[in-house]
Amino acid sequence: MRIASVIGLSDEQRTRLLKVARSQTASVRLTRRCGIVLLAADGYDNHTIAEMLDVGRIQVGRWRKRFAEAGFSAIETDLPRGGRPTDRAKEAQIV
Repeated sequence: MRIASVIGLSDEQRTRLLKVARSQTASVRLTRRCGIVLLAADGYDNHTIAEMLDVGRIQVGRWRKRFAEAGFSAIETDLPRGGRPTDRAKEAQIV
């Protein structure tokens, strides 16, 4: 059985996460990630958080783990995805 990463937040971290989670200008993805981390810090398990936010349990575990390992910077951006690299010269020519 896997055990979810324990999230402990300082006052500064909690304030920053709350500010972003309530922001009207931050991306939906980032606000959702901040919400996941805040609920995890409040002691909720992944299944409960997933139900509360209407997201997948695996997604909750992923963002919880990334925050526990590297902090806020880990949830700010997505990891690079696979696929063919874009050809910037061809893209500029089309535009």
